[in-house]
Amino acid sequence: MWKKIGKIVLCILVVFSTIYGLLVYSLYSSWSGVPMLAYGSVSAGVVLFEIAVSMFLSKSSRKKILLTAFIGSLVCIIFGASYQMLYLYDKNIPRVVDDDELIFTNYTPFTEGNKTVKMNSDLKLEENLPRLDGATALYPVYASIAENVYPNREYLPWKYGEEYSKEEESLVVCSKTPNAYDRLINKETDIIFVAAPSDKQLEDAKKAGVELELTPIGKEAFVFFVNTKNPVDNLTVKQIQQIYSGEITNWKQAGGNDERIRAFQRPEGSGSQSALLRLMKGHTLIKPLEEDVVIGMGGIIHQTANYKNYKNAIGYSFRFYSTELVKEKKIRHLAINGVQPTRENIINKTYPITNDFYAVTLKNHTNPNIDLLLDWIKAEQGQHLIEEVGYTSLLEE
Repeated sequence: MWKKIGKIVLCILVVFSTIYGLLVYSLYSSWSGVPMLAYGSVSAGVVLFEIAVSMFLSKSSRKKILLTAFIGSLVCIIFGASYQMLYLYDKNIPRVVDDDELIFTNYTPFTEGNKTVKMNSDLKLEENLPRLDGATALYPVYASIAENVYPNREYLPWKYGEEYSKEEESLVVCSKTPNAYDRLINKETDIIFVAAPSDKQLEDAKKAGVELELTPIGKEAFVFFVNTKNPVDNLTVKQIQQIYSGEITNWKQAGGNDERIRAFQRPEGSGSQSALLRLMKGHTLIKPLEEDVVIGMGGIIHQTANYKNYKNAIGYSFRFYSTELVKEKKIRHLAINGVQPTRENIINKTYPITNDFYAVTLKNHTNPNIDLLLDWIKAEQGQHLIEEVGYTSLLEE
């Protein structure tokens, strides 16, 4: 009798532990993007295992155990499949992200078929080349500068960091805004092409005993966008501030549908996040939406969520980045204070959120070619290059 009870207890433990394991696996497979076929194979294997274990029991006990196992496994399978479908739906929602790989492929200097602007530059540098870095959105600008002013050689945008010696590092890299400021402050690069620094970046420079020198080289609109199905097409600056401070939480409060607002942000230290912080002066910014990202061997990290084009979403960027998705009719730029972020409205200064972007250097640098290059960028040829890339030059004012 005790032997029979032991078998039943053991079988129950095996069944429920496998059901629990299946539930955990369903969650993990959805988070990490494991294909449905793999999930189905594991589910089938679990059911077969439960059947095999039940063979050691009497016929009457076997029926009860099998019924419990079947119902439990079925619930887990349905739950896992539903979660998988939700994952796939969410994954297919368009995003506005820094697509480094595509930009690097299209704009790496001196690579066949690239999209850099070409011109007969009246400045050619052959030695003591300034090291260039910056924001991903501005990589097309300074990659085009390098192709026209620097010697024809390899300039890989990802070739920098501790794994490379100073001699091996590329002279034209793209480490993104936060890292670019860090690298300039640490004297690991000479000119960075970025938006204005955040308060923290200015403080970091002060602590390091260096002074940043900002040279305006062009203008760009800071834009807000929504799903094309969102009926709201205009917001005031005040409404933007109220949305990102949590005072306005429903689109109905801004003339739209009765839906909760999903207000996406950008990572701390990025150019667009610094632009939002400047716009929000005097207002407390809400906590950003976060997402889980699987890295390495199944590890999961939490990070600021990239914009996902839900019907109730709002996001922001610089005009250069979001224009392509607008052309594809996936998102729509909002008018701000009744003014659309067109190139004409940037030039005539009617669009209210227009920012300079800069070539930032360290004051009292010792390389004369840095000044030569900055002078060229500010002059007619450099400004024409900026226009051809797709930004607004200072000459168009």
